[in-house]
Amino acid sequence: MTNIPVNSPETFGDAEQSGTAATIDLVAQAPEPQPGKQRPAVKRVLQGNRANLILFTFLPGQVLPDHEAAHPIFVQAITGRVTFTVGDEVTTLTPGTIMHVDQHVRHRVDCPEDADPAGSVFLLTMLTGEDR
Repeated sequence: MTNIPVNSPETFGDAEQSGTAATIDLVAQAPEPQPGKQRPAVKRVLQGNRANLILFTFLPGQVLPDHEAAHPIFVQAITGRVTFTVGDEVTTLTPGTIMHVDQHVRHRVDCPEDADPAGSVFLLTMLTGEDR
């Protein structure tokens, strides 16, 4: 049996902000794209009570291969589009579409080859249930 990575908030580095109230411009805070890399750029932008916000910038062809989250998640495209696969279900996420996935459910994220060459910004909200 193949070991599937299980990601927690710490997987994505230290949070840039925390506190009882925070305003975040998700497009401005998105990590710089990483041309030539197989995986997207990633940055944890907020560690809050019971939730973390993690931003990715995908370039066409970049992939987050099969993995699981240690906590329930919400995922959404902020700009551009990505495909989100859970089992046999493939969903195209575009701005305004949000998806919920329970903890320890295998999934993957792909940025289509014909997506915006400037990049697609993708938001992961991890519902940790943990106080800061």
